Amino acid sequence: EAMLGASLSTRGISLGGYITMIPSLDLITQVAGYEDKEVSGLNLQDLLGYHFSLAKAGLKFQLPSALDLSLGYEYNLVRSLDTGSKMSDALAPSLRLSKSFVLGESTLLRTDGNLRYSFTDRVLPYPIPGQFADDGDNLQLGLSLSLVHLFGPEDRFMIMPSLNFSRSEYLKNENDGRVDWLTTLGLNASWQMLDWLSLDLGLSYAILRMNDQGAATQGDSSKYEGLDIGLTVMAAHQF
Repeated sequence: EAMLGASLSTRGISLGGYITMIPSLDLITQVAGYEDKEVSGLNLQDLLGYHFSLAKAGLKFQLPSALDLSLGYEYNLVRSLDTGSKMSDALAPSLRLSKSFVLGESTLLRTDGNLRYSFTDRVLPYPIPGQFADDGDNLQLGLSLSLVHLFGPEDRFMIMPSLNFSRSEYLKNENDGRVDWLTTLGLNASWQMLDWLSLDLGLSYAILRMNDQGAATQGDSSKYEGLDIGLTVMAAHQF
C-alpha cells in the first residue's frame, strides 16, 4: 500500500469579537496492490487492488469557553486498480463539537463528540465479502476523551493517552441493519525536535463488536481485537 495526504488551512478569520472561523481542505489518495498470487482459484491482483481518493472541506468555529464547532463535507471514491472502473463513491457531511478543560499549566483534557452520515453509491459489487466493510449508507456517532501533557525543555515533549467510542449503523446493500461498536485505547508520544519538524510514536488497541446482522454478513470479521504501532515524521510550513 502507498498513501499520500495533504492538509491546508488558513489563519483564523474573526467573526465579531467572540467567534473565529478557520477554513480547511484535506486531500488523501491511497493505492493498494497485491502480488499475482491465487487463493482458492481467485486472482488477488485483479480482485483486491484498488485506488481510494478523498477530498474534505471543513469550517471550524472557535467559540467562547474553549468550545469548537466543526462542519465538514467529504467526497470519497474507490476505483479498481486493475480496470480503473469506479466501484463506489460517497458524500459524507459531518459535525463535531469539542471542548477543552485546562487541568494545569501543562495539562489539558479534550472531549469530542461527532456525527457523520455517508450517502454511498455502489456501482460495482465488491468481489470479496468484507473488502470494504463500510459499504452502504451509514450513520456514525462518536465520543472521545484525550489527556494532553507537555513536559521537558520548552515543552517540546508531549504524551497523550486517549479513549474513543463509536457506533456505526448501516442502512443499505448487504449491510442493511448492521451495527458496529468500536472501542479504542490510544497512547501517543511526540517530540518537537525543531520548530518545523516533529517525531511521533503512536500505540492503539481496538476492540470491535457487531450485532447479529453484522455477524451474518461479515463472518469472522464481525469481531476482532487489534494492536497498531506507528511512527511518524512530520514537517510543517506556514505560508
